[in-house]
Amino acid sequence: MNVHFKCPNCGLEMLAETSSVGGTGQCPSCGQEFVVDAAPRVLPTVKALVVPPSPPPPPPDPHAGQGHVPSRAMPRPAPAGHAYPAGHTGQAGQAGHAGQAGQAGHAGQRRGVPAPAPRSQNSSETKDKILIASVLAGGGLLIFGLLYMMQHYNQNPPASPPATAVASPSRADHSVRDKDMERLEAKQKELEKELERSKLIREKQEQAEQEAIHMERRRQEAENARERTKVLQFYASKYFEGDEEAAAAFIAELENIRNDLALLPEDAKERSSEEAREKFFTTHLIERIGKNSTLFHWLEEHGRKAEDLLPGLAQKGPKSDDGTPGFDYSKYASSGSGFWVSADGWLLTNHHVVNSAKIVDLRLRDGTIIKAKVAKTDPVNDLALLKAETTPVMWLPVSKGESELKLGQTVFTIGYPSPSVQGLEPKFTDGRISSVTGIGDSKNHYQTTVPVRHGNSGGPLVDLLTGWVVGVVDSRLEDTRSGAEIANVSYAIKGNVVWTFLATVPEAKTAVERKVAAPLKKGDERAVIDRVKDSAILILQLR
Repeated sequence: MNVHFKCPNCGLEMLAETSSVGGTGQCPSCGQEFVVDAAPRVLPTVKALVVPPSPPPPPPDPHAGQGHVPSRAMPRPAPAGHAYPAGHTGQAGQAGHAGQAGQAGHAGQRRGVPAPAPRSQNSSETKDKILIASVLAGGGLLIFGLLYMMQHYNQNPPASPPATAVASPSRADHSVRDKDMERLEAKQKELEKELERSKLIREKQEQAEQEAIHMERRRQEAENARERTKVLQFYASKYFEGDEEAAAAFIAELENIRNDLALLPEDAKERSSEEAREKFFTTHLIERIGKNSTLFHWLEEHGRKAEDLLPGLAQKGPKSDDGTPGFDYSKYASSGSGFWVSADGWLLTNHHVVNSAKIVDLRLRDGTIIKAKVAKTDPVNDLALLKAETTPVMWLPVSKGESELKLGQTVFTIGYPSPSVQGLEPKFTDGRISSVTGIGDSKNHYQTTVPVRHGNSGGPLVDLLTGWVVGVVDSRLEDTRSGAEIANVSYAIKGNVVWTFLATVPEAKTAVERKVAAPLKKGDERAVIDRVKDSAILILQLR
């Protein structure tokens, strides 16, 4: 298939194969380049014939230089709207040219018509070459630019930060800083010296307090010893012809009988009346004297009987230092200790100290005897709450037992053990917590190493460090066969049990909570002991 089209410049009509559509061409007449974009036109196709070569040109005319026109005719353009057939020139010269075109491999086509396919391929290759050249040029420029920048960077490195940002301190700055450091070091040394001085002062104060406590203990021990000596000498000279060994054995038996009587149940017949108590006392005293080897041998050596010692002996005490009669115990069945817990006269003790009594006597520090009402008792936990119409000098704070005491923690008590023998002054004894449970692992008791005797019952067990009541002394361990005391084993009711009992009387609970004893400096043992001493009370149960 061929297409027919015209030159857009000179209008020359040309033929080309259909495959040339879209390609570029050039007019053989005017040289105009153009793109073949015409609608295909169906034309008949003819077979091209080989044209024989043209005859050789005639010999040159001798007269050619005389204004004669050359014999070869020049082709003339085809008329508008007409295309010559392949090989036709209309003149002899044109035929010759047609033959040359056929020899050049363009037979069947008019001379000057472009071959579209080769033209298109060359153009595409040209574009590819231009594109490759552009890419190479761009890459070269890029590489050149990078090389230039690197060279420029090496020749002109970045400027350093401003000198003020990293400037070293000047000598003046160093001098100021050194002076500041010297002042700080001087202050630190001064503080260390002050702390050392405070530490030494505190150690001296603690040492002085410890010495004061030891002196107080020695004083009390000496006082107790004097009391015991006075009582012992009284009984030895009056009843045992100066034999202090026999007198000491007799005093011990007196105390044991009084305690046995106090431990009897409330409804026991031996405690039903004064006559019954007197009979119990006499019977057991005679029995004990007979079993005591020291007393038995003394009576036998002196030809006397136990009954000879009874009239007034068990009921009277020695005279005071000024010669006046001593305290008369004859109207009391038993005694014990207690302590104030409020500012308006509430106090605590053991149930077995008051037993079934409704009213008891209290001996104050100045020797005054007042009455106290037994407000409530707890026989199971061995506690009693009393109320007196008085304003005590001092009272003690009672711990609610929210935390257990630790093993080895130091505790103490102040009370009135064996007042008929040891005297009426309060006695201090201390020890440590040896167990957080009592007899049979009772969780309501502490076991302590605080030495106690009959008469200490009902006294406060106090934490020496804080001054708070952490329990109530109620018993000691004895040998059930011989009745002998086992040293350094005593028991106290825990603070939580004491507080629970106290809270069952709303009036007492309110009074205790309304005005709590002023707190003491922690570790001030002297102040703690003095407060407890002023709060301890001798409780006397009437016959």
